[in-house]
This record gives sequence, C-alpha cells and structure tokens, in this order.
Amino acid sequence: MKTWQLFFKSPCLVCLSWVIVFGSIAQQVKSQELADSLELALRKRGTPSVMQVEILSELVEIYAYRDIQMAEKYVQRILTASQAHPNTTSSLITYHSQGFIEYRKGRYDKALDWYQKALQLIHNHQPNNKQADASRAIAHTYRKLGMVYSRKGDYAKALEYYQQALGGYAVVGDQRNQAAIFNAIGNVYNKQTAYESAMEYYQKSLSLHQKLDSLTSYPDPGTQTSLLAGIGRIYRVKGDYYKALECFGTCLKITYQTQDKTARATSLFHIGEVYALLKDYPKALNYYEKSLQLRLVQKDKSEAAASYNNIGKIYNQLGQYQKALEFYKKAWLLVNQVHNKSHLANNLYGTAATFYNVGNIKEALIHYREALALSEKLGEKLLKAQTKVGIGQVLLANKKYQAAITKAQEGYKLARTHQLKVVAKDAAGMLANAYAQTKNYEQAYRFQVIFKNINDSLINAENIKNAAALEHKRKYEIEKQRQLLQQQKREALMAAELSQQKRQRVLSIFGISVTFVLILLLLLFAYYRYRIRQRHKWEAELKKQNNLKRDAVFKAQETMQKKIAQDLHDGVGQLLVALKLNLEATATPLEKNRKVWKNAFQLLDKITQDVRSISHLALPNLIKSDGLTLALEHLLDKTFGSNQINHYFECYNLQKRYPESVEINTYRIVQELISNVIKHSKATEVELQLYEIEGCLYVHFEDNGQGFDLDQVKNAGIGLLNMRSRVDFLSGSISFERGENGGTCVKVTLPVNKKADQLPNEILTKDALVA
Repeated sequence: MKTWQLFFKSPCLVCLSWVIVFGSIAQQVKSQELADSLELALRKRGTPSVMQVEILSELVEIYAYRDIQMAEKYVQRILTASQAHPNTTSSLITYHSQGFIEYRKGRYDKALDWYQKALQLIHNHQPNNKQADASRAIAHTYRKLGMVYSRKGDYAKALEYYQQALGGYAVVGDQRNQAAIFNAIGNVYNKQTAYESAMEYYQKSLSLHQKLDSLTSYPDPGTQTSLLAGIGRIYRVKGDYYKALECFGTCLKITYQTQDKTARATSLFHIGEVYALLKDYPKALNYYEKSLQLRLVQKDKSEAAASYNNIGKIYNQLGQYQKALEFYKKAWLLVNQVHNKSHLANNLYGTAATFYNVGNIKEALIHYREALALSEKLGEKLLKAQTKVGIGQVLLANKKYQAAITKAQEGYKLARTHQLKVVAKDAAGMLANAYAQTKNYEQAYRFQVIFKNINDSLINAENIKNAAALEHKRKYEIEKQRQLLQQQKREALMAAELSQQKRQRVLSIFGISVTFVLILLLLLFAYYRYRIRQRHKWEAELKKQNNLKRDAVFKAQETMQKKIAQDLHDGVGQLLVALKLNLEATATPLEKNRKVWKNAFQLLDKITQDVRSISHLALPNLIKSDGLTLALEHLLDKTFGSNQINHYFECYNLQKRYPESVEINTYRIVQELISNVIKHSKATEVELQLYEIEGCLYVHFEDNGQGFDLDQVKNAGIGLLNMRSRVDFLSGSISFERGENGGTCVKVTLPVNKKADQLPNEILTKDALVA
C-alpha cells in the first residue's frame, strides 16, 4: 500500500480529521472536564503514539485560549512524539499545532508558514483526484489560512480560503463546520463594510446552527455568541445603537455561562464601542479597561492593541490629549510586534486625530496619509472614509479650502455608499464649514441640512423623549441660522457692487435689517405664545390633579362619616336600647327612689336620641332617598327646632336630583354654615335660598347675627377652609359679605351642567377669596 493510501485510509487518520475539526470548537465548550479526561487518556498505558499526538493536539487547542505557555509545552511533547515515531499523521498534527500557537501569539507570517506546510503535505500524499477522506483535513487547513489572513487584514485571500474550506466541508457533509465558515465569511464582509453580505452569511450560519442545536443535547453557545456579535457590529455601524447593545449584552451573558474569557473580552470591547458612539465616555472607558485586563492576562497582544487604541480614542474625546497619545504609543508598540495592519491603520488614524486636536497639524497630516494608504491597501472602507474626512479637516485648518472640500467629498461619498452614518455626519459638518469659508452659502446650507438629518437619525432614546419639548427651540435656531446665511449671502453680493451702487446697498441693508428684526420679533412673539399655551396646559393639568386629590379626600371623609354613623346607629344605639330594656325588666324601685329611676330612664332616652341624631347628621340618608331639598329642610328643622332661632328656607327652579358629589358637598357646606351660626353669630334669624339659573346652582345663606371681620377670612379656621375646598372641587365660587341686617351673607355658586373648563370667566375669576 502506498504512503498516501495509508494516510487517507487509516482509521487513525479519519479520527485525526475529526480531532482537527474538534479543536477549532473546543474553546467554546466548558473545557476543564474535557482537558482532565484527555490527560487521563494520555497517561493510560498502551495508548498508540498516533493517538497520543491526537490527544496532545486537542489539549493545545484548549489551552491556547487559556494558558499559552501550557499550550507551548504540549506542542513540545507533540514534536518529541513525532520525532520518536515519524509518520505523516504526526507531521500534519505538528504543523497545525505550531501554526495555531503562532497565530495566538500574533505571529501571523509564521503561522501562515506552518499552515502552508500542512497544505503541501496533504497535496504531496494524495493522487491527482482528491479523495473524499482528505477533504475534511484540507478544508480545515483552508479555514486556518482564512483565519490568519483575516486577522492580517488581507480580506480577499481570507474570503478565497474560506470559500475553499466551505466546499471541502460540503463534500463530507459537515454542516457544523459549514455554519462556522458562514460566520467567518460574515466577519470578513463586516470588516469590509459590505453589511448586506455580512448579514446574509450571519443569518445562514445562525439558521444552520439552530437546526443542528435542535437535534443535539449539546448546543453550541459559543458560536451563537460570535454570530450575535457580528450582527451587533452591523447594527452599531448602521447607527442602531440600542439593538447593538442588546446583541452584545446577550453575548456577554453567554460568556459568563460558558466561562469563555476570550469571547467575554470581545463582548466588553464591543459594548465599549457602542457607548463611545453614544458619547457616554465614562461607561465606554470602563468597558474598554475591563476588556484590556482580560486580553493582557491572556497575552493576546493583537487584541490588547485594539483596546489600547480605543482607550486612546476616548481620552482624545475627553480632551485629555497627552493620555490619549500615551495609549496610542502602547498600542503602536504591540501592533509592530504582531504586524497587524488593520490595528496599525486604526492606531495611525487615532494618533493623527489627537495631533490635530493639540494643534500639531504637520504630524496629523503625516499620520492621516499613512493611515489612508494602509486602509486602501487593506480595503477597509470605514477607516478609509474616516481618514479622508480627517485629511480634509487638516487641509481646512491650513486654509486650503478647495483641497479640503475634495477630500471631504470623497469621504462623504464613500460613507454614503457604505451606510456609514457617523462618518457621513462628520463629513457633512466639515463640508458645511468649508463651503461657508469659501462663501458658497448654497452648498454650505445643503450640507448643514444633511448634517442635521443624519444627526437626528442618530439621536438616542432619551433625546427622542425630550424632542417634543425642544422642538420649538430647535426650529427657531434652524430658522435663525437660515436667515443668517441668507443675510451673509446678500451682504456678500452687495459688497461686490459697492463701488457702483452705494446708495442702493445702504437701502438694501436697511431693508434686510428691518425684515430680519420683524421676523425675529415674530418668532419671539410666537415663542412667547407657545410658552403661554404650555403654561395654561400645565396649570389645567395641575388643577385636574388637585381636583382628583380633593375628590379622594372628600370621599374618604364621607366614607369615614358613614362608618361612624353606622357604628353609632347599629352599635352604640342598639346597646343603649338593650340597656334600657334590661333596666326596665329588672328594676323594682322603692317609692322613694322612683323619681331617681324616672330621671335615669329619661337621661337614657336623651342619650339614645342624641346618638341617633349624630348618626343622622353624619350619614344624611335623606339625600340618597329624598334628595337635597328635603335633606336640607330636615337639617334646618332638626338644628333650629330646639333653639330660639327662626329659620326660613326657599327653593325653586331645581332639578329633581343632582350628581351625588354636588348634593353631598352642598349639604356639607350648608351644615358648616349652620354650625358657624350656632357657635359664633348670636343670630335670631337664618334664611336659606336654593335655586338654579342657567346651569348653576346658587346657595344664598344669610343671618342677622353679629357678623365678622371680612379681612380675617383669609386666616379662617378649618371649617371655612373646608367649605372653600369643597367649592373649589366643584369648580364653583364662594363669597362672604355683610348682610343687610348687619349679619353675614354667604353666596355660593356651583356649576351643575358644565365642565370646569367650560364655565364663564366671571365665575372662575369672580372673587379674590375663592380658594
């Protein structure tokens, strides 16, 4: 049998191909138990040398994400075993393990050398027609090559190798790894800002993973994390920040469940990016620092450089430029060690932006141009657009307006083509400024409008909630800016004709100034009217809330009074009657004590009658049964029937019944007025009139007592305040006047057929004493 036949038909090699594939997903599993079981299998006596190499390869894949030094020790054991028992299988595993270690260390060129050796080994030991058994090993090697080229930023080669790997996995029907390749291709398109293609491949991968997870008891949460992160990155670039945060937050939750620190560092990094775009820089800095700590512990220099870059960007935004430059310097040192061109391009861009902010225009331009050249080489559209806008800013600062406009236009078109809203917004703002400097106000206004529209689409949720309140102010400011641009344009045109049309220029300026002042005054008047309307709305809402509160208080009072009345009537009253009956049944008084017993029974009758009267006063049942008129008539008779006070009661033009709140509150108001007469007025006559005219119920209460000082009404006691509250609750009015006979006259007006906001103004604002 030939060497290649042994290689591809050996059961060990079939197992090896699965081992290699498994190694790519081992990091997504809770790997400690797996690592322990593999160690036990490795110590077992009689294990074939090829199988030992396979086990060591799996341990390398596991520990490379956790402890790179331990992983290197396993690679050394693979080399030792391979040298002791040389064969093609061991050589292939050795190449893959060494390549993976170099990849994790960020030495991408060395990793590519090892994977190319593995690919060459496979091709050298197969016939012209590829065997199906070799397809998985070849696909896995292509996948590794695509992974390294993607990290290097060579996206064209990455896509080429990923597509070849996809074909190899399709030949052997390996759907799990097909789904992983869909995810990897989506990541590459994402980096190239081909977001529609990226989303398409992410959805393919997610659908296939969900299908496979539904058929197994061991789902793959790590892959779901990767897919959600890719989708979140697309949402972030498109400006849908809260959907992006939702995706990254779900990723972070999964990484805590799976103890996957590498994915956790990545999730923290992405969340920091979103908060940076939301301009919540303290939160962004917090997440970046957490991500950096994890990456430094794992000795992942490439991703640590990315964290340093973004921390520098945050300090740049906060105006702490020296700190920003320090972090960019740390990132630059790491990037040059791992030769990651993508991170280097971002580092150059961030350093250039910081130099621009500190006023070092020369260094800023140098770094921007280096970043642009590198971004064009890498094909990174986002960075390319950002860098062109940055160069435009530097040229604008040097007053090279036309060159600045050209560069900014290039960046703007690129951002629009690839839906880069943040970059498009910055470019539009810069172009508006540049065109204004060249007095091309038409283009300046156009890009100012574009800047506003893009900026509005990126407003966060809190600003959206407050947009209604700030809408008028925003419109006013926009209109003011528009008028200012128009005025500047007119002034510029008139300045060109100054020598020939001096008089006409003066008249035109005067006319424009008057027009502007009138427009400004109209806007101020409109704004003032708007504020008045808002105040009225607020006052109406406040009044409505106060009415609801008073309604609740009055209902609570009525409920309590009803309960007290019921308790007096059903409890104390019944007990007094029972007491009387018991005393009558047991009493056998002597003749000499007969008078004492008689007085006792009379006193008991009086107490019982008083309890019944108090019960009826607290719970005016007549209102519910017979209405307000009979209840008031009964109240007057019961109150003044035993006093030397004459009372007169007139009522006319009344409805049969009124709303319960009107009847009860009117009854309580009259009850309070009667109580004041008995306590304070020393009156001998009381007159009460009750009538309705044009939807208002009028209460006229007058006595001939000693009266009181009207100036002290504002400092009145609880009784008068209670009356005012009830009247105000019914949206009515109450006034206190001196009577014709020297007593007190109280007039109450209560609307019964209209809402409070429909009442005549003279009722609502009738008297200064109205509560």
